[in-house]
Amino acid sequence: MLKNVKLFLLLLLTYQIDAQNTCSENELVAISGNVAPISSYSLGMSSGVGGTMLYCPSDYNHDNGGHYYLQYVDLGGTGMDGYPNIRIGGSQYGGQWHPGDYNITGMPVQIKDIPEAMEIEWVCSQANATDSDDKWMASINFIFDMYGDETSKPVSVERDYDLVIKAQSFNFNDNLEDQPEVKNGILYFFARNADHSLKPFEISINGRVYTYAVRYKFFDGQGDKDDKAHIKLIPYGDNGAPPALRMKVKELIATTKEFVQYANIPEPYLSLALNNIAQDDTWMKAINAGYEVYTGQSQLNITKYKLWTDGLPTSIAKYEMVKQGIGPNPARDIVYIFDNDVPCTVQCFSIRGQEQSIQLVNNSFRVAHIKNGFYIIRVVNCKGETSHYKLMVDK
Repeated sequence: MLKNVKLFLLLLLTYQIDAQNTCSENELVAISGNVAPISSYSLGMSSGVGGTMLYCPSDYNHDNGGHYYLQYVDLGGTGMDGYPNIRIGGSQYGGQWHPGDYNITGMPVQIKDIPEAMEIEWVCSQANATDSDDKWMASINFIFDMYGDETSKPVSVERDYDLVIKAQSFNFNDNLEDQPEVKNGILYFFARNADHSLKPFEISINGRVYTYAVRYKFFDGQGDKDDKAHIKLIPYGDNGAPPALRMKVKELIATTKEFVQYANIPEPYLSLALNNIAQDDTWMKAINAGYEVYTGQSQLNITKYKLWTDGLPTSIAKYEMVKQGIGPNPARDIVYIFDNDVPCTVQCFSIRGQEQSIQLVNNSFRVAHIKNGFYIIRVVNCKGETSHYKLMVDK
């Protein structure tokens, strides 16, 4: 089903998840290729990705960080179409490599010198993104350089240490079992406890613990990739991926090295892991946040992406970054529930008190089958707390 870009953007801008971006519709700027609206915070929209990427110039700054709204449309073909992203740090645009501004981003920096307090803040959201043909994955990618100097451009084929943090996704299921035999040129192993259960990397946000499986992937018969150790952190468990991510950079990188001992990695891959992962003199030159896009038509947004070199200020760290509410409002089809606590039940009532048939699926419900009008939405989270919202259905 073809999505209406202008209508959705108007709804999006009048119902902001974090109330950060305040552009009117005609102030939004479309992106093509790689550009840097401000120093060390670049936007990238590759030619292989269908649709439109927009941002709000007045709110895209070093105080707020970066953001974008992507109306994605699959152009056909197979595999990943691309990775529309925001890159903090060094970036290629205007035909040349631009190192990050250290005073703004703390990069380029060698791993041994990364400040303990350096922290990622990332909020993303989606809409009309859960049809059967939709496939996408939000992720953060670290750009390391083991062989260059402080200001050199990282060479893709020489990136022998990769680190990816998976966030929200749809139709993108990662197997949490080891693959010790080479299949399709890859094999991988998870960090595990002595009882063979997953050994999680854990972070706590607003009092809730999120767990990540730590996977070590290697390549065989893939040319230059055969020298690479690729680490991916995959959210799992009841809490899933956090709606608003806050993560200490140095702790995360150190974990990828520390957890090698808990994965049953055989030689010669173990040597690759020990020699490539989180070496003290490796340069960290950029951290990207974006969406891998594959199929379907969907609205994929990065509401905020910022790197705090000295950690989040206390006033922000204590603030519950994802406000309670529902949206978009008015709604045509899928309605999302934004709450720091997982919703357990949801009910919909007409203004006359008649209950409507809806079903809670992954923090959302559909209203396309309901008549236009005003409704009361009753949400009960898994702590037993109840919230009520007024919703307008207007198809």
